[in-house]
Amino acid sequence: KGLESRLQLLESQAEQAQAKAMQMHKKSKASKGTASSRSSALFHLKRSKMIQLEIDRVSQNILNVEAALNTIERAQVDSQVLSSMQQASEALRAARSSQDVETVDDVFLDYQDEVDKANL
Repeated sequence: KGLESRLQLLESQAEQAQAKAMQMHKKSKASKGTASSRSSALFHLKRSKMIQLEIDRVSQNILNVEAALNTIERAQVDSQVLSSMQQASEALRAARSSQDVETVDDVFLDYQDEVDKANL
């Protein structure tokens, strides 16, 4: 649950950073034609790059958290598979415990006798 809430927080941060980047883009377009348009455009460009670095950092964090969640999920599945295999092994052992070679041989011979009688 902690990783899932962290993932939601990171996704929210990425959305906010993306919105800021869009604002910077709009401001740089709006500042064209003004007397200080060059310095304003440069400021907005630098700020936009800074925001893009933040988006990249948050995106990498999201990937890391998703990888951790996948690893945990895979480990849980592996644990369930192992548990199922142990239960199957115990069930087979229990089924086999009442069947020794002599019992199986006797059942097979009785069956064969009945088949032979039916074919007469």
